[in-house]
Amino acid sequence: MSTTEVIVESLERASEIGGDPTAAIYARYFAVCPESNQLMGHLDRHMQGRMLTEVLRLLMSEDSTADADYLRFETNNHAGYGVKPHMYTNLLGAVRDTVRTTLGDEWHDRFSASWNDRIDALLARLDSAQRSG
Repeated sequence: MSTTEVIVESLERASEIGGDPTAAIYARYFAVCPESNQLMGHLDRHMQGRMLTEVLRLLMSEDSTADADYLRFETNNHAGYGVKPHMYTNLLGAVRDTVRTTLGDEWHDRFSASWNDRIDALLARLDSAQRSG
């Protein structure tokens, strides 16, 4: 299975077990990154859901070059709101960790490896987008 297929499998199973993960992901994210809560805590659940949809889409994207312009635009836009690079790391970690917690004993090494590889790749793309923005 590809990295994307493994991530999709884990997300689907987590959804079956826990339903919509939005609230749990943001609770975990804000707990580890209080600065982000100050920037985003006022957003309603609908807006948080829309933002999370884009994060999940990026995590499931197999074409790392297709989103280059989008990432450049978004990182530049987010920097204007005061978003710091470590906030992306914390958010992606919160998504992974929420899925892992939801899966419990169903989480396995294949999931860990795929999530970590994809997060590392996405963070590298975000870093590149920030530098070229």
